[in-house]
Amino acid sequence: MLDVSLADTPCGEIDRNDANDTGTVGQLQESKVQHVDCGLKGDLERSQSILATGVRSPTASRKEKSCCRVLGCSTRATVRGLCYAHGGYYICKTEGCTKRAISRHLCRFHGGGTKCKSDGCEKLGLPTGKGFCYKHARENGIQVKPNCKIEGCTNLRQKFGRCKRHRDVPIESGTDKNDK
Repeated sequence: MLDVSLADTPCGEIDRNDANDTGTVGQLQESKVQHVDCGLKGDLERSQSILATGVRSPTASRKEKSCCRVLGCSTRATVRGLCYAHGGYYICKTEGCTKRAISRHLCRFHGGGTKCKSDGCEKLGLPTGKGFCYKHARENGIQVKPNCKIEGCTNLRQKFGRCKRHRDVPIESGTDKNDK
């Protein structure tokens, strides 16, 4: 048996059954750790030297990424040597919460994510709001949600590209903004 941590073997693979419930690897058989060319600036010699010494070269690029350690997966690893699909994420540290953490080991509900850029606002910024919450994005002229497709209507879309007011209006040529 060989004691290997996930950080020691870039582009190596493990069988998912060898990982414990927390996603870390304890004891692995030497034959299970293999090099895989995942196309992410990795080569066999560098992987073997890191395996042997456990230390990255000081000249190694900070942008080098390893691939997921699950057998057959070549997606870039994010956390603990696993890709997002195979458990490469953190869980919210709030007791009883099982949601995925966004930042500071917290989910959006418990304070993870970036706060609104507006002074004094404690709401979370929207991904499409350029750092502002919905209210302050609209105040700064940033359109967060698209408007109704009906010509001249400034209401927000709800379903099928139309606002509540126009949802039952039959589709006629010339009334839709996209018909031009």
